[in-house]
Amino acid sequence: MFGFNKRSEEPENLYEEPPVPEIKPCPICGKTPSVYCAGCSMLGSGASTGFWNCRCIDCDYPKRPSGLSVNYCNKADAADHWNELADRSEKTLDAPLPECPICNKRPTLVEIVGKGMVYDCGCDCVSISSPSLNPIEVKKDWLREAARRVDYLRRLRSCTDVLSRN
Repeated sequence: MFGFNKRSEEPENLYEEPPVPEIKPCPICGKTPSVYCAGCSMLGSGASTGFWNCRCIDCDYPKRPSGLSVNYCNKADAADHWNELADRSEKTLDAPLPECPICNKRPTLVEIVGKGMVYDCGCDCVSISSPSLNPIEVKKDWLREAARRVDYLRRLRSCTDVLSRN
């Protein structure tokens, strides 16, 4: 927000931007992301304000669907959000991967040329998730699929218990 300095009639910045924290490296490629102006908006007073975002330019992380974007009022908030995202992403990548509840094998990361990566345990009764270039999404897909398999086995055991009683 701007006002006028009574002595010089020049615009004066009435809003001091908070300092931008050190930005953590990208959890996908390790490069330094950039904070950029994602757009401007005119305020009722005629002054303009910027909307800020932070993403890795090298690997385009985090890639969001078209039209879906989270923007911040200043660079510091955008950098803080990035740092929180980087922390959560690193925790996801560092978390141990559960074995397949059907075959009890630990999955391996398999690259599908031209499409991306998937985790695969080699189990014939397992559907492979959609390939992705983002290892965090691939891991989340495996975790969802493993939870779905555990639920399937629980329901199957419940049905066999009912049938064995009859």
